[in-house]
Amino acid sequence: MDPQNDIQASKEALALGLASRTALAGERGDDFEETLENLRAEQAIAKEMGVSIEGLKPAQAGAPPAPATNGDGKNGKATDGPMAPDGSPKNRLLHLEPLHG
Repeated sequence: MDPQNDIQASKEALALGLASRTALAGERGDDFEETLENLRAEQAIAKEMGVSIEGLKPAQAGAPPAPATNGDGKNGKATDGPMAPDGSPKNRLLHLEPLHG
């Protein structure tokens, strides 16, 4: 069992329309509606306390990624962030690792 591969496979199945969130939650022994209720409650508590727990939102399915800009509004290579060895901008999204032990 490899949790990272399982998550990636679930994301791909959702993107391709081969699975539903309800089915994927069920495979893990979770109830999708209960998960949504818990998330809504967490967001309400966080908002009440002035804390943002929104997290990263995936791009809309089927939407092309936003073009890189050089800060002047024109399309081009991003110059304000880390670059990959091939010269393309590195993905600057936060990658969270699972907690161990």
